[in-house]
Amino acid sequence: MRPDVNARLLFSLLLAAVLIGGVMLKVLAAPRVDVDATPLMTSAMRAFLEQQGLSVLGVHQNLDLTLVDAEKRPSCRITLANMAPQGWHGGVVRRMADDGAQLFFVFDGAIFPEQPAMRARLQLYLSLILRHLGFSAPVHPLLGVIADKDCHAATYPWANLTRIAVAAEGAQR
Repeated sequence: MRPDVNARLLFSLLLAAVLIGGVMLKVLAAPRVDVDATPLMTSAMRAFLEQQGLSVLGVHQNLDLTLVDAEKRPSCRITLANMAPQGWHGGVVRRMADDGAQLFFVFDGAIFPEQPAMRARLQLYLSLILRHLGFSAPVHPLLGVIADKDCHAATYPWANLTRIAVAAEGAQR
C-alpha cells in the first residue's frame, strides 16, 4: 500500500471514531427532556373540575390524548382534552363536539375560539431548547374544552388550571 492511502485510511478511521464518540457523549450527558406530564395534568384537570362543582365521571386515555369527562346535574356535561402542543388533536376534538356544544381551546390560561397550534408549538419548542441547555422550563398545557352551554365553561378560571399544571410539573423535576 502507498503511504497516502494508509494516511487517508487512518484519518477516516480517526474521524469516524471521533464522530461516534461525540454522539455517544451527547446522548449520555444530555439532560433528560420529558414532555409527557400526562399523569400530573390529568390530576390537575380532575381537581380543577371538582373545584368548579363538577363530578368527574371518568378519564379516558388513547395513546397521547387524555380526556376527562365531568358533569353537574341536571344539564351540564363537559369534556377536557389534554392535547399535544404540536396540534395533532385539533380535528379529533372538533369532531367530538356535538352541534349544540360549546367548543373552545385553553392555552396559558387564555381562551381561544380556534386551536392556537402555532402559539402552543412555539412555546413547546422554546421550552425544549431551554431544557436542553440545562434551564428549567415548563411545558404549558393545551386543552380542548367541549361543554354544554348550561355549563358556562368560558367563565371558569382557566388560568388557575394552567398554574396548577405548570407548578406540578416543576415540582416533579
